[in-house]
Amino acid sequence: MDDRYARSWMWSEAIRMLDEADRLRQQFFRLQEQQSTQDEPQHSGGVWEPPVDIYETDESWTVLVALPGVPSERIRYRLDGDCLDIVAERTIPHGCADGAIRRKEIPHGRFVRRLRFRGPPQEISHAALQDGCLLVTLRKPNP
Repeated sequence: MDDRYARSWMWSEAIRMLDEADRLRQQFFRLQEQQSTQDEPQHSGGVWEPPVDIYETDESWTVLVALPGVPSERIRYRLDGDCLDIVAERTIPHGCADGAIRRKEIPHGRFVRRLRFRGPPQEISHAALQDGCLLVTLRKPNP
């Protein structure tokens, strides 16, 4: 086997394997998309988990959840005893799902995040989506 033929064959195989990996990745994302349409939270964590910051004062906890690209109608949150449950879904933008993925760093799909507080919080006193982040303020119980 001459050297030129071997290199050509290796590149052809590498490209074929990359195409197959891309096809499998797209199939995986489609399956995740189908599964993420379920409505009930399943406290399993889901497909991804966004970063969260929690700030505490004497009166409250403030939770900041990074949710870039997640529309407000796809975000739900509720108090459940001493836990704040956050359920959301980020979808791949229209027009992007059919193309070949060259780099995929931004997570998508459904997630469930459960944050436990010592307390428990009395109520959600404020919640808003600002600059791609969900900001939730929880009032602490009176001492």
